[in-house]
Amino acid sequence: MIWSHFDVAWGGLSAAREWAAEHGPLLAPLDATFQGYRVGIFLKNARAAPRKAQEMEQQRAEGLPVESSAGALSTSGVSSWKRSTRPGALAGR
Repeated sequence: MIWSHFDVAWGGLSAAREWAAEHGPLLAPLDATFQGYRVGIFLKNARAAPRKAQEMEQQRAEGLPVESSAGALSTSGVSSWKRSTRPGALAGR
């Protein structure tokens, strides 16, 4: 059960702070963890997010298609999902 959406979204920040308190500067290697949380991966993603957002904004400005950073379903995935969730779609199973 999720108790706090903030903790889920930013739990890595708390873990990174704790990791830095123990290890010094916040230059964690990719495999760094704190209490099971992958601090190194969190920091890599946090550092890459502004660059990725800028690239996506540039693509939008140029009228190019932009891949969802949220991992959205493709059009074909959406239509198959809609078919499988229609009332009665599972009745034959």
